Amino acid sequence: MVEEFKGDKVLTKAIAEQFLEDPESVDLSEFTAIEDEAAEILCRTEETELILSGLTRLSDAAAESLAKHQGYLSLNGLTSLSDAAAESLGRHQGFLSLEGLTSLSDAAAESLGKHQGDLWLKGLTSLSDAAAESLGQHQGTLLLSGLTSLSDAAAESLGKHQGFLVLDGLTSLSDAAAESLGKQQGDLSLDGLTSLSDAAAESLGKHQGDLWLDGLTSLSDAAAESLGKHQGDLTLNGLTSLSDRAAIFLKSNMSVLTQLQAEQYIADESNVDLDQFKLVSDEAAEVLSHHTGVLCLENVRAISGLALKNLLSHKGSIELPKLNCLSLTDACHLAEYKGGLVLELKNFDEGTRMELSRHPSLRFAGPGGYGGGELEKWILNGMGFNRDENLFKDWLGWEMRESLMEIADCSHWVDRSDDARGYGTSLEGVISVVRNAGRQLIHLVKLWDEGETCLLFVGEIEEIKAKLSPLLNSLKNQNHEDNDLEFDDDE
Repeated sequence: MVEEFKGDKVLTKAIAEQFLEDPESVDLSEFTAIEDEAAEILCRTEETELILSGLTRLSDAAAESLAKHQGYLSLNGLTSLSDAAAESLGRHQGFLSLEGLTSLSDAAAESLGKHQGDLWLKGLTSLSDAAAESLGQHQGTLLLSGLTSLSDAAAESLGKHQGFLVLDGLTSLSDAAAESLGKQQGDLSLDGLTSLSDAAAESLGKHQGDLWLDGLTSLSDAAAESLGKHQGDLTLNGLTSLSDRAAIFLKSNMSVLTQLQAEQYIADESNVDLDQFKLVSDEAAEVLSHHTGVLCLENVRAISGLALKNLLSHKGSIELPKLNCLSLTDACHLAEYKGGLVLELKNFDEGTRMELSRHPSLRFAGPGGYGGGELEKWILNGMGFNRDENLFKDWLGWEMRESLMEIADCSHWVDRSDDARGYGTSLEGVISVVRNAGRQLIHLVKLWDEGETCLLFVGEIEEIKAKLSPLLNSLKNQNHEDNDLEFDDDE
């Protein structure tokens, strides 16, 4: 039984013994304090993980006992650590997570720098030069993503670290700091950087190991040339703008469509597989604007305003199902695009989605492709409805789009995601029902929901005739004879 002591939920000796007998019967993370005897018992467990993230206090004796555990040790609830406790935990072997610590004395840093295994110190927002010197001697993953600034001296020390170094909290980096970190041996993550000087890029280009710079949205040609020499994986997933020259420099590190490759694609589509590219250079986009038909950029995740402007001169339809970075202005331009458009709705915020929904033939790609397994909202002329691969095969032509526009002029769609029927749409504002278009037809199956909602489906002609008869009769009775839905026997 849990024993309460001075407002704390205490992990007692008896509870620790119960955990040893049946680990599933006790959730260690719910305790805010631990008895020294309980800590001594827990270190004997054969469990590979000790998740004590609820502890807000830890005695030196308890720290000494827990440090004997080999494996994953989470003490994320601690906001401070005595030097003696740090000395004990520095002898721990395995994964040590101290994400709650907001400060660290130089003596504690010296002890933790000797730790063997991954060390997470995500809560630290600052680090003294002396502490950085000690932590620079650590070997293994060192997570310091809470740091928002780093002195040149501290960077020099951390540059000696061997292992995976995470400094994602930094938004800027001096040239001197970049030079030091470029010498670091192991993987380096600097995803928080929003800008990078040419000199800093030159230093980081000499880094050996994987390098993450996903916070950068643009890169000069000189910086791209330097980073293009980097040995190891280079991640620049945040880029939204890149010149063709820069793309050429980064070609071996990134999947960027260049002007030359775009020209090769225009000449013969079989020459280039567009699915391999995650970014399109501005010059490549200008070349693609002369393409006609379906332009599928399956894996492009971001695009510059200039590149998008160029692409919108394209005649046909554009498919960008993985695009997840789009300004409201660019969304406005996309909504006015005259051709077909495929996007993934869930990639954007509400404002962007509403802007995109103005496009008359916008289609949304599901997670499994255009026939994805989960329901997606489709919007055609304001009408929302189910999207299902079995219901919407082979009808995505312009004729069907035009037919939908004539069927209803609804100004809004109704989200019914909590309804087993999927998505419904209001019939208020229906102005006409017209003849079928294409080999498959739309038919309305009226559902009882305050008499005003329906679902849209697609089916074979004979099946639809039977299901549409009641609706057609109703429409005729309402003086819609001139807009009767007709069936052609040869279709």
